[in-house]
Amino acid sequence: MSKKVLAIIAVAVLIIAGAATAIIMTKEDSTPERVMMNDTLDVYGNANGDWTINTDDVTFIEKIIKNNSDDDKSNDIDWKKEYPFADADNNGKIDSADVTQIKALIDGKATYVNMIDGFGNFKHVRCNPTRIAVDQIQLSEFVSIMGEGDKVVCGDFPASILGSSFYFDHKIESYGANGAPDYEKIKSMNVDLYLPFYSSAYEEKVTKLTNTDVVYLGLYTTNTLDLEKTSFIKGILKGGYIFNKEQRAKDYVNWLLDTRDKIKDISDKVAKEDRKNVLITNYVSSYMADSETSNAVSVYADGDTLGQAAILAGAKLAAEGKFSDYGSGKLSYKTDTEWLGQQKIDFMFMHTVRLQGNGKLVEAVPDQGYTVDNWNEFQTKEKAVASLKYVKMAGITVDNTYMLAGDFRNNASSGLLLSAYMVKILYPELCGDFDPYKIHQEYMDWMGHSDYKISEHGTFIDAPYASYYTPKR
Repeated sequence: MSKKVLAIIAVAVLIIAGAATAIIMTKEDSTPERVMMNDTLDVYGNANGDWTINTDDVTFIEKIIKNNSDDDKSNDIDWKKEYPFADADNNGKIDSADVTQIKALIDGKATYVNMIDGFGNFKHVRCNPTRIAVDQIQLSEFVSIMGEGDKVVCGDFPASILGSSFYFDHKIESYGANGAPDYEKIKSMNVDLYLPFYSSAYEEKVTKLTNTDVVYLGLYTTNTLDLEKTSFIKGILKGGYIFNKEQRAKDYVNWLLDTRDKIKDISDKVAKEDRKNVLITNYVSSYMADSETSNAVSVYADGDTLGQAAILAGAKLAAEGKFSDYGSGKLSYKTDTEWLGQQKIDFMFMHTVRLQGNGKLVEAVPDQGYTVDNWNEFQTKEKAVASLKYVKMAGITVDNTYMLAGDFRNNASSGLLLSAYMVKILYPELCGDFDPYKIHQEYMDWMGHSDYKISEHGTFIDAPYASYYTPKR
């Protein structure tokens, strides 16, 4: 094998091996840069197959080009096969055009980006979209975080209502349910980028919106316990290239990881045998809301953002050891009041969503979120639930019953805000000056709402340490 090929392989091995470590050294300033993802960022231009696109990829491509120009072809490597994302423009060959595209992605001047979406499909996406459609609050918040909120023109039912009243400073048109959107409305809005929340009618959206880049980034799927291994982080980084704001995307990921580490520093102090037993359940369509007609009880597991948030906060989930396939990644279980009455629960949290992605408003769910400054509905429901027979049998009282706004499961912070509140509720003696409201305020800053004071506004969780707290009992 030629020395040139060996040199290139050596560089590749060193770079890719570096992606598995905690930090790498940047060539520009030789300061540590955190590795944000323990996987290959599947964006074309990531020539060396690590977690990001930077000048290392330019160097890598230049070495490939130089090697390909060598007269000795006997030991040539199939670069397209071995390093599929080296072909930045995806034209079937590796040449100077790929260097140009990589530099454009790094400098925030790209006109397009090729990538693999959250479902494994190849996507050619135009950069710097000017008219955007979003599903759900998660995508509304992410676009706001990227500083592109002024480009959003329409959204599904929740996104349009909350976008018009809070997230954005202009009216957002509604295209209805995200699983069955009004395609003619989206077309009439001349949308050039549509960011779906999940898989609902994804292929149909791609097929019917031929002039629109329909891109599932992968933000729905997360692992709050190990963010570096999740498509959530990968989706944020991909979004950074679409908006030509790579550095902002990285800065936001850094904030997420820093927040995760702050919570973990506290919860790691809790011995396994001392973990609080926590039940996370639903309010609607269950015994909690319909005790006269239902005995159904949902139990969230470690595969769901809510369950992961609790585990990160140092909790033991009520599902642990109670269901045979716990730990398999399942989101939740359906059980009944007989099961509930046999448990000993330290804290219960109830997930609620008032504005549904299917286009419905659930009246039974308390009004909530950033646009609501009234705890009365939450407190009334908590008191009613805590008085139920099987809830009391499980040892749950009104003092350890908490309703949760749906934002905690579906927002762009990946459950970290919930975990921040939870760790303070579960282990106040270990938290010191750790303040979930400070964390939440930082999130407001990311979204461009620095003037919104989270310690004074919003209805998310009736936490007893809030600066404006009025005893709820």
